[in-house]
Amino acid sequence: MPQPTVSKLSLVDTAGSSGALRLLFWLRMVAIAAQVAAVALASFVLAGPLPLRELGLAIGGLALWNVLNYGMTARSCCTSPSTSSA
Repeated sequence: MPQPTVSKLSLVDTAGSSGALRLLFWLRMVAIAAQVAAVALASFVLAGPLPLRELGLAIGGLALWNVLNYGMTARSCCTSPSTSSA
C-alpha cells in the first residue's frame, strides 16, 4: 500500500496544530486591518454616512475575541500536564 504524501505547500501539515492556530490568528489580524482600512476609506474618501461607532465596536470586538482566543490557545497548548513520580 503506498504511503500518503505530504504536500510541501500545506502549512498545517508542517506547522502542526499550534502552528495552524497561530497562522489563523495572523490571518484574522490581517482581515481586521483590512476592515479598518475599508471603513476608513469609505468614511474619509467617499464621505458617506456610516455608523462609525457601531462599526468600530464590531471590529474592536473581533480583535478582542481574536486576542483572547490566541491567549487561551497559547496557554492550553504550551502547558504540559505535570508528572509526579510516586
